[in-house]
Amino acid sequence: MAEHTVEVWDKPCTVSAHQESKSVWVAVGDYMGESIKVDDRSERTAVMRWCNAARYKGNCDAGAIRRLVELGLKAKGI
Repeated sequence: MAEHTVEVWDKPCTVSAHQESKSVWVAVGDYMGESIKVDDRSERTAVMRWCNAARYKGNCDAGAIRRLVELGLKAKGI
């Protein structure tokens, strides 16, 4: 099992990757208190896919959505 340190929205995260079969690699890590698990055909692409999943989660959290709505309302002068 290999461990990788990656940054998601400027937060360092530790992702573990292991080979499950000849053509399946699994990347697992926690982000914002939730475990994320993805698989792909290589270790590198599994870790990249994990980063994308974590970025999506971080971008869609309730706080981020609330801030975007507030910014939109301020831009409209409401």
